[in-house]
Amino acid sequence: DIRRLLAYHIISQVGYMVAGVGLGTALALNGAAAHAFAHIFYKGLLMMSAGAVIYATGRGKLTELGHLAGPLRWTLVLMMIGAFSISGVPFFNGYVSKSMIVSAAAYSERAPIEFLLLVASMGTFLHTGLKLPWFTFFGEDQGARVIRPVPPSMYVAMGLAAVVCFVTGVVPGMTLYALLPF
Repeated sequence: DIRRLLAYHIISQVGYMVAGVGLGTALALNGAAAHAFAHIFYKGLLMMSAGAVIYATGRGKLTELGHLAGPLRWTLVLMMIGAFSISGVPFFNGYVSKSMIVSAAAYSERAPIEFLLLVASMGTFLHTGLKLPWFTFFGEDQGARVIRPVPPSMYVAMGLAAVVCFVTGVVPGMTLYALLPF
């Protein structure tokens, strides 16, 4: 189930936040708070894009989807912005917040924690950045068809979340990050 798959990744992202709190430095605590903020937007975007696929096709299992990149191209683009954000790709909000926590581990000379956080981010990219869009949009045609178009209001909501994911990744100092306590 596409939504269940995304829900499982909430656990790994909360793990990043807990690691930041556990490290306890000013940078790590700021990173944990920033990651909670970033998580709301990229996870919301991912869930909305999954919802758009379900709305358009009436199907929610990856094994029933595939070959939808053409008819749902804008949903794909928006889902990839969420996927890049959750994976910590540069120029997206997850990069800023995850980098703060990983850097806090490095500055605290906790190389094993730093390594594990980086591995977790790579796993997230393999899962949400590759597996999810592949099976949804590019995989073998499983007979899923667009039975109704995605309404403009859904695209507007996804677009606004995507803008936040990008803007807070490119100019973090002009957003919430400037208000962090440390």
